[in-house]
Amino acid sequence: PGRLELRKYNPILRKYTLHKEIK
Repeated sequence: PGRLELRKYNPILRKYTLHKEIK
């Protein structure tokens, strides 16, 4: 769940994690 929280708090990380999740 830590990653989910980071995505919500960090817009830049959100894009980065989204890319990683899609790949």
